[in-house]
Amino acid sequence: MERLRSLWFDTCLYTQDSIELLLRTVGVDRALFGTEKPGTGSQRDPRTGRWFDDIHLLIGDIDWLTPTEREQIFAENARKLFKL
Repeated sequence: MERLRSLWFDTCLYTQDSIELLLRTVGVDRALFGTEKPGTGSQRDPRTGRWFDDIHLLIGDIDWLTPTEREQIFAENARKLFKL
């Protein structure tokens, strides 16, 4: 696990379940916001009507994340990694 946590991971995944698995596996503090928008976003999820690559909304829908953890994913982790 420690070797896994020496890496950083982006959230460019297309389901909430897959993003949650990532966050539970490596930790919120090792995840960087990532998306391909525009990319595969030319397609909408027929169940929700959302663009497949609107990752921001998927992360927003994870009810167990705190506002602080969301801010880590969306900005703070990148600031830390890139020393910004």
